[in-house]
Amino acid sequence: MNQSSTQTEASPALKISRIVLALGLCLSAAAVAEENIDNHQQQISPPDNWYQVEVILFTHQGDSGSETPPLNYQLAFPPNWQELIDPRLEQNGAPLPIAEGALLSADRLNGVEPLSRFIPRAQVEDPAISQFQDQDSPQQDISQEIPSDARTQAAQRLAEAQAMDQQLTEASAYQPRYEQPLLMLDSQFRDLNESAMTLDRRGYNLVFHSAWRFASEGEETDPWLLIRAGQQLEDRHQIEGSLRFYKSRFLHFQTDLWLSQFSLDSTQLVELPELPKAPEPEQASASQSVDFHSSLANLGPVDLDSFQDLDNPASLAGPASRQLLELTDRETAAPKQYPVAQLWTLKKSLRLDEDEVYYIDHPKMGILVSIKSYQPLLLNPQHSAEIDEPVAE
Repeated sequence: MNQSSTQTEASPALKISRIVLALGLCLSAAAVAEENIDNHQQQISPPDNWYQVEVILFTHQGDSGSETPPLNYQLAFPPNWQELIDPRLEQNGAPLPIAEGALLSADRLNGVEPLSRFIPRAQVEDPAISQFQDQDSPQQDISQEIPSDARTQAAQRLAEAQAMDQQLTEASAYQPRYEQPLLMLDSQFRDLNESAMTLDRRGYNLVFHSAWRFASEGEETDPWLLIRAGQQLEDRHQIEGSLRFYKSRFLHFQTDLWLSQFSLDSTQLVELPELPKAPEPEQASASQSVDFHSSLANLGPVDLDSFQDLDNPASLAGPASRQLLELTDRETAAPKQYPVAQLWTLKKSLRLDEDEVYYIDHPKMGILVSIKSYQPLLLNPQHSAEIDEPVAE
C-alpha cells in the first residue's frame, strides 16, 4: 500500500473517534441552548418597587380648642394627578373582573428591555478532526462512516438543539405584564379594618378608607391621588385635595388637603379651586386649536346686516365667532364661591417604614396610613412549549 492511500484511508480507531466527536458536538450544542434558556428564565424576576398602601381619613367631633384655621393658604390641585379606580363600577356596560382584589382589565406593560441571548452554533470545525486530515487530500464525508442509528441519534439531538434555540429566541422578546395599579381593594385585603371600627366606636366620623397597590418610580414621577370625601355641597366635598406615596431614598407620604366647614347661614364665601377633569377624546387636539386660531386671524370684515340682534353678540354669524365668544366667556367668568364658615388645611410630609401604622393629627381631622412591600400579579407567565405525547393504549 503506497503512502497516499495510507493517508486517505482512515483506521477503525479514527472512525470511532470521529463518531464520538460528531455526537459530542450535537450534545454540547443542545446542552448550551438548554442552559441559556434556564439562565434567561432565572433573570426574569418580579419588580421590587411595588407597594400596598392604606389610608383612613376621619374628622373630629366637637370643639377644636384654642386652634384657629389659617388665614393665609393656597389651595390647588397638582398637575400630575390620578384617581383611584373602583373595580365595582362598570365600564362600557360590562363588569370588571377582579382577582386577589386587583383589577385585570387594563394590563400595565412594564418597560423591560429584552434580555441578551446566546444562540449556540451546531456547525463548527473541530481541530481534533482536522488534525488527522492531510491538507492536500480531499475532505471525507464523515456522515457516511457513521452507523445509521448513530446518525439518527445525532440528527435528533441537533433538532432538539434547534428547537431550544427557537424557544430562546421567542423568550428573548418576552416582556412581563403585571396587574393594573391604583385600584381600590376589597375590604378583605385591607389591614386597618379593626382600627377603622375602633375609631367609629369612639365617635369619629370616617369619611375615607381605601387600600391600593402601585409601582413607585420616584419622587418626580409618582402621581398624586385626588381626594374628595365627606359631606357634600353641590359639586364640592368636605375634604378635598390630594395625597401620594413615593420612594426616593426612603418611603414618604405627602398630603395637600383642605377641610371646608360648609354653612348655608354663613356670609363668608370662599373661592375653591376648580375640580380637575381628565381630557376627553372629543376635545380638540393641539393642531386643531392652531387651525382654529389661524382661521380667526384670517376672518374678513363682518357684515352688520347679518346680525339678527345687535344687542345680542351670540347672534354673530359663523361657527368661529361663536367659539370665540364661548372662549371669552370662560376666561371672564368669575370663579364660583361657596359658603364656608371655616377652612382648614393639612400639608404634611412623613417618612415611612414598612409594616408600620402612622397617625397624623390635626385639630379637625386625622389620618392613619400604612405601607408594605407587594409582589404584583404576573398576567402573562411564560409557559414551556411541551406537548404531551399521546399514550398508546
